[in-house]
Amino acid sequence: MKFIFTYLLCGWALMLLSCERVLDKPPASEIDLPRYFQTANDAETLLIGCYSRLFVNAGFYTDIMFAGNRSSDDIIPIRSGPDAFDDRTLMRPDDGGVRSIWQRSYFLLANINLGLERITAMPDNLFIGSRKAQILGELRALRAFTYYHLVRLYGGVPLILRYPTSATSSGNAVARATEEQLYAQINEDLNAAEASVPASYPVLPTQGLTLSVPVIESKGRFTLASVRALQADVALTQRNYTRVVEKADLIINSGLYQLTPDFRTNFRGPRTTFNRDLSVYQNTVESIMEVQAIPGSDATGGQMFFFLDGFPPFFGVSPELSNFIYPDQGATPAQQADSIRKVTSVGIASPTVRYATKYREFYFDGRYNNVYGIFGTPNPDNYHIFRLAEILLFKAEALNEAAYGNAQAFEAINQVRRRVLLPDLTPANTPNQAAFREAVRRERRIELFFEGGKRWFDILRYNRQTPGTAKVLLGNKLPDDNRLLLPIPLDELRQNTAISQNPGYSQ
Repeated sequence: MKFIFTYLLCGWALMLLSCERVLDKPPASEIDLPRYFQTANDAETLLIGCYSRLFVNAGFYTDIMFAGNRSSDDIIPIRSGPDAFDDRTLMRPDDGGVRSIWQRSYFLLANINLGLERITAMPDNLFIGSRKAQILGELRALRAFTYYHLVRLYGGVPLILRYPTSATSSGNAVARATEEQLYAQINEDLNAAEASVPASYPVLPTQGLTLSVPVIESKGRFTLASVRALQADVALTQRNYTRVVEKADLIINSGLYQLTPDFRTNFRGPRTTFNRDLSVYQNTVESIMEVQAIPGSDATGGQMFFFLDGFPPFFGVSPELSNFIYPDQGATPAQQADSIRKVTSVGIASPTVRYATKYREFYFDGRYNNVYGIFGTPNPDNYHIFRLAEILLFKAEALNEAAYGNAQAFEAINQVRRRVLLPDLTPANTPNQAAFREAVRRERRIELFFEGGKRWFDILRYNRQTPGTAKVLLGNKLPDDNRLLLPIPLDELRQNTAISQNPGYSQ
């Protein structure tokens, strides 16, 4: 892979540079890699560097959020014409976004694999308690998280579990693994992580490490619940409904998480001034895992283009999703209730233009109308990876797909609906499996709008279950099902002769 071939030898130094905001370490040029893994602090440094490469601005997850949101039926281009993610007919192997996702993911995987190899070989007595096993568990969860996104975006991809040592393209050429092989490794990694990571990290043993910002909270790294959430997510994609319910119930019954009484509290919260306590709406009791914003920086990357950074915004919310009545415009109580999630997530730029507001700071005048927003300043908002509402919807969907009529399925989805004052679903108003399936899909679309590009991955999952669904939902954005997968980047094809292009794309 070109990114690994070209940059891997200096990748460790680059990764350490990304950690300098978090860890007080010597300059990367002074690090002697062969002799580096001598202390527990060295292992912690690598781990935090991997989280940084995944979650901060210009990281792998930023690319996923950007591509997933734009590819779905929730977002439409406004200020400029569509590009390859807005319109899959325009997608090409030399697209920069396609290349960025691939390169950043394999750069991250190289560092994860390096950590797994070197830390495994370190003496156990260098670490406090079970911390060594926890670090290895977190790294395996990070690897599973990365490959889970890659397999859904590209299909079969090279499955690399070792840190590459060759400096030549031919020495590192790896063929594409099958999707079955990739999912087997994802589940193996997650099972190992489940057996290793703790339920929380109340105080991390720093052993003299000097921190320039507070240690990442439990909700900013893989814990037992976030590993199980990812297991449930993967199992739902594989249609292993028994496993979905098993992992969902372990989270729900743990007593560590509950729905916040007000949906808005998870994002912006009801407010009328700029002065607000970030602790009120970040890392709430509902949150299982969030991308932690670094104080004084903007970790949103390309996500800013979905917000109102000028008129018209670069991207808007599709009319189908934004078609709602604001509470102060003569709506009935039922309509007002149904609007709670939408008015938290979608703002008005003009009578015909709607845009995303879920993760940007705005001043409200009390009528859910945006008066003005804060732009050109660091965004303090975390991004959700998993929260309890999604786990409840995982459970509801899995139970319904296994067999319609399960009372627990109705209770799980109704917990999410009651929070926004919607009436319960019952066998009388949702009388069969197909009706319940559509109800769950609607709840996911509105409840999880703009969270990690989840809508796009839902569409991929629905299409695997019922071929042709994606074309119905995406219309002209999708020429055929071949374009549901991204092309293998052209640079990769030139460097790695062991792989071939995805169907529907030129070599």
